[in-house]
Amino acid sequence: GQTNNNNNNNNSGPGHTNAVTGLVKFTSNSKNFVLSSSLDGTVKAWDGSNGQCVGNQRHQEGVLSICLIGDMNNKPCLLVGCESGSILLENLEPTPKFPQPFSTLVHLNSSNSYLHKKGVRGLCRGPSGTFYTSGDDGKVFVYQIIGDIGL
Repeated sequence: GQTNNNNNNNNSGPGHTNAVTGLVKFTSNSKNFVLSSSLDGTVKAWDGSNGQCVGNQRHQEGVLSICLIGDMNNKPCLLVGCESGSILLENLEPTPKFPQPFSTLVHLNSSNSYLHKKGVRGLCRGPSGTFYTSGDDGKVFVYQIIGDIGL
């Protein structure tokens, strides 16, 4: 088989410039996408049919993990785990309130007492609006989304 490699080692190319740390498949309006995260601080969306980069979200630090989750109305959201222990919840599909994909809806950071003090290595969707996190600090936390997050 033939492989289409769009990775590029300079900042002008569509590929990541550091280690890729996560991949998730995402389907929207019958189109398939692959989302990738990297230590370069980006999350990118790739068109599943042709491999083209169609979205890019830059973060202030390296991204260690990503996971799909739904809000109360099952609208798709992305959990992003960062090197500092921060966790972000971002929308994936445009809405009237958040017309741009990758808009940050919730940012859990060091001001929250139940948060990792080091990198978030693992994110996992659970039942009933829950998600699990694992970190470099040796801890596992369980969170639950309650209420409408406003999508």
